[in-house]
Amino acid sequence: YLNSDVVYSQMTSTVLKYIHETPFEELSVSKIADAINVNVNHLIRSFKKELNITPHKYISMMKADYAISYMRQGTGCAEIAERLGFSSISAFSSFFKKETGRNISEYR
Repeated sequence: YLNSDVVYSQMTSTVLKYIHETPFEELSVSKIADAINVNVNHLIRSFKKELNITPHKYISMMKADYAISYMRQGTGCAEIAERLGFSSISAFSSFFKKETGRNISEYR
């Protein structure tokens, strides 16, 4: 999702670093804003201005990519759901369908 030719602002770079270094179950836009001491709305606007997606969408895309990678490695749905911070397989399945447009079974 990132353009390697682009130099991002200090705030966006900090947000991206935080996202990539924080376990999924601990990620939320409000936690990111608190961690870097900025207003949530300002964070969202600034991030979207540079990446054309919200931080939440970026996190969702990452989760979907990780889920697909785990599935291809043969990891079970319950374990994937847990690794990605979902409360249940059902919640993970709904997220996956919404994010990718495909059912989990299509990747098995």
